[in-house]
Amino acid sequence: QIIKDVKENALESIELPEGLIEIPDLAFAFCNSLQSVRIPSSVEKIGHRAFFSSGLTSVDIPNSVRSIGDHAFRHCTKLSALNIPTSVTKIGKHAFDNTGIKSVEIPNNVDTLLENTFSGCKELVAIKLPKTMRYIGDGCFQKCENLSHIELPESLAYIGDKAFLFCKI
Repeated sequence: QIIKDVKENALESIELPEGLIEIPDLAFAFCNSLQSVRIPSSVEKIGHRAFFSSGLTSVDIPNSVRSIGDHAFRHCTKLSALNIPTSVTKIGKHAFDNTGIKSVEIPNNVDTLLENTFSGCKELVAIKLPKTMRYIGDGCFQKCENLSHIELPESLAYIGDKAFLFCKI
């Protein structure tokens, strides 16, 4: 039934099974009706484009996840609430590009934000970076038109081209 619902784009919510270690690449991409997902505490990796352009409104990423793949939540325009757990050490490029998130705190284990990680997040007002942040990639926050609060830590060694293009700050 789940496969049929995914194919017909009728899947509105899903509870993934305990024991699942990875959400595969493109697993729920383009599932426009998908509003919520329960990710079990066994998941360690969210694959590339796993929820790309889906209808998610919020996601609770469990404290077991270490890696969020490239484009994982890109174009989830209804995604407004986001909690990145302290277990995450890698966030892929474009991971949250063009989402509706309003604020986010990057965990201490992440010292690098790659290209366009949060670009086009027009609702993003505040972001908290860890004191250990070393690298902000090209276009990382570009077109975050309402971004008005960010503190850049002293540990920062690199800020990429157009990282804050079209931001209020």
